[in-house]
Formats: sequence, structure tokens, C-alpha cells
Amino acid sequence: MMLTMEDIRRIESRGYRDFYYQKDGFLYLKNKNGKCIFLENGLCKIYPFRPEGCKFYPFIYDPLEDRIMKDDDCPYKEEFILEEPEKLKKLVLKILDERDERIKVGRQ
Repeated sequence: MMLTMEDIRRIESRGYRDFYYQKDGFLYLKNKNGKCIFLENGLCKIYPFRPEGCKFYPFIYDPLEDRIMKDDDCPYKEEFILEEPEKLKKLVLKILDERDERIKVGRQ
């Protein structure tokens, strides 16, 4: 799951550390054994503070294809309809803007 800086600050405010990594300028939530590190007994242990992208799951942004798609790993993906695509698009643009800024700062 891709993260925004706002997601990171919100989760860190709850005392969590070392839950994300950076790759190609994007920030990602870490996984453990192929699942979100915050998934415990099938439930999200930070649900009220979860990343914005989690609220749209199983819809995800694929940066390689530059498109919004359903996560193939979700066994229930066919049961979901993207009701507010403009909100997801806004989140994707925010993630891309933040990535561009990190890359720009890294070049200086």
C-alpha cells in the first residue's frame, strides 16, 4: 500500500515506527509474510488511523502501468465498485506530487 506523508504522521502519532519503506520515491507500507504488518487475526489493528489508500482497497494505483486497478490478491475484488473515483484520483495525484518532491529534493 502506498502512503502519503500525512498517513505516516498519523500512524506515528499512535507510537508506531518502522512500518514503511521507500522505493523509487514512493512510500510503501511494509508487509510481513505477504500481509500488511498491521493485520492481526484478520483485522486491522490501526483501523481508525489506517492509510487513506486502505479506505479504497481493493482499488490500488499501479505506477508501472499508471492506472487504477483492482488488486488481484484480493479474493473479494469483484464485490467492490469504486463509488468515488475522484477521491481516489485526488489521493493518487497527492502521492505522485509527494514522490516528485522527494525525487527533486534528492537531486539537490
